[in-house]
Amino acid sequence: PGGTGTATEEYDGTNWTAGGAINSGRPRPMGSECGTQTAALCIGGESGPDTAVEEYNGTGWTEVEDVPTTSWNGGCAGIQTAALSFAGGGGPTPSQTGATFSYDGTNWSAESAMAEGRSYMNGLGTGTAALCCGGGYPFNGPTVLLVEEWTSGLSITTFTDS
Repeated sequence: PGGTGTATEEYDGTNWTAGGAINSGRPRPMGSECGTQTAALCIGGESGPDTAVEEYNGTGWTEVEDVPTTSWNGGCAGIQTAALSFAGGGGPTPSQTGATFSYDGTNWSAESAMAEGRSYMNGLGTGTAALCCGGGYPFNGPTVLLVEEWTSGLSITTFTDS
């Protein structure tokens, strides 16, 4: 299921350098689209701490409140104090979910579910206006050409592959 390394790499526009190691290495976490180099999130993962969330401050990682449901290979958007976590797989048997949660820097809250549960998508935007693009559906199945827009609690399907 992928590696479980703990390395963090930072890019200064020219070079990559080692940053602080994450506390719980895990394959397929969410968070690569969430935050900045000095205020990032790592959300969930395929195995091990699959609900664990860690915040990065540019030097080190700190464990914070877990995301409410098992999540990996999903999407996220926003910044460390106003983020969204959406969709992805989870559980001991691979499954798809359309669950969406917002994070205010302290607590997670359930939001409107996405129209289509899927994994392996990209997220972009802010905590109040985000896009979830593409993905795989069903699990490890064909690619989905679907974009969903999330605006302050409302999930709207804007484009589909059919």
